[in-house]
Amino acid sequence: MSKFIANHPSAIEVWLFYKRKEGKGGLYEKLCKVIGENGIFEEEFNKLFDKMTMEDEESKRKEIRQFVVNNQANLRICILSDVIEKKSIIESFLSITKMIGTHDITEMMESNVIDYQDFEFWFNRFSSGNWNLDQKSFFELPLLIVSNIVEKSDFRSQMRLRKVSHGLRNIVDQVKPSIDKLIYEFDYDDSQSSAYFGYCTSDEKENGFRYTGKNYLERVFKDMMIHLNNRRLRLKCFEWANYLTSDVATKFIKRWNSLNHKIEIVSLDVYFDVPLMIDLLKAVKPGTLEHFVFPWDLEQPILKGYLN
Repeated sequence: MSKFIANHPSAIEVWLFYKRKEGKGGLYEKLCKVIGENGIFEEEFNKLFDKMTMEDEESKRKEIRQFVVNNQANLRICILSDVIEKKSIIESFLSITKMIGTHDITEMMESNVIDYQDFEFWFNRFSSGNWNLDQKSFFELPLLIVSNIVEKSDFRSQMRLRKVSHGLRNIVDQVKPSIDKLIYEFDYDDSQSSAYFGYCTSDEKENGFRYTGKNYLERVFKDMMIHLNNRRLRLKCFEWANYLTSDVATKFIKRWNSLNHKIEIVSLDVYFDVPLMIDLLKAVKPGTLEHFVFPWDLEQPILKGYLN
């Protein structure tokens, strides 16, 4: 029996359900072309096919859907079969989503049922002539190994990995970010409002980029919350400067206060009005702040009362 089939026995059931409407005739030969002549004995194939045709179609569809959710590798035979039949990637994806029970391609791509990045990877690999079903990909590495790889990646790579798949996004959001300094500056760039985001570790040169154009503020805050929501974020420094309207600071503090955990920060270099400053301090994990730079008199009663 094929090593792939031995490791992914449900893949044949998924393929049989995918091909069920073609009828039994010639189906065994098609399967052998995909998984090899010794991939499965014909007697076992016949039993699986007969059993499947006797089951309720919708109940079986739910079972097949769960097979795919549990392991994306269960789709590989279907993908390779479509490549052999010279289907386009869109035709293949639509056919498989229909088999799973979803006709809306956008819904399927945004759901966790089929990982489109994984689907695309295998479709392109098979199309290149590499039909090795057993060949390992990054997506099949043990979760612990993937987590270690992600955590040791630089920050830019971590952010790129977030966009690869839902699974990698979840991993990136749980590992410690490869930064310990965040810088945000809101000012004008060529007469238009903009936001600069800088990041680095204490032993690296600062990197960054600027948000401009339509909805730039929502975009910078959305990305900011990705970082701040990570409970393993540990900041040696957080810097904030706002040269635009006070609304920017208010919107930031609103999001800052929405966090369900306190952030470890060693050094703060920020410029807020006193009430907003106090709201900011309340979200800093007690006992972590060692250095504080801001343009206010510490002897002001409202600040003195809080700091004492």
